[in-house]
Amino acid sequence: QASAIKSKKLEYAEAGSDYDLDISEHHGASATGVVSRWTVAASVGGKESLAGKMAADPGNFHLRLVPWVGVAALVSVDGKTAVPSKGRAFCFLPLPAETGLPVHVNGYFELSSNRRDIWRGDDMAGEGRIRAEWNKALL
Repeated sequence: QASAIKSKKLEYAEAGSDYDLDISEHHGASATGVVSRWTVAASVGGKESLAGKMAADPGNFHLRLVPWVGVAALVSVDGKTAVPSKGRAFCFLPLPAETGLPVHVNGYFELSSNRRDIWRGDDMAGEGRIRAEWNKALL
């Protein structure tokens, strides 16, 4: 079956969307609440992107890489410009890792075996290095 997988060709079409999202928070019986405005953008990397090329590489098919990533930036709170937050990483659920970016990033990251951190390994070789490079490509 490995030879059959290697003969397949996979290409991802580039697609994306962006939108503003208002979130209204009300706590307890209080009639007043806080309205936060977020700008959200998501994209699937096309065949020209590094992530798209890595996902389409037949040698990486067994890793099941999907070049999809989204970001969310807090724009305002109650109409006042928001202070940039410390961005967190998400792989559909929040991870303890901060990205160092002023936005939250959600994507098909390769995670450590305990699913608590994004795979790192610049000093690694082989598959470990591919996983680390994949995470960089998504960011």
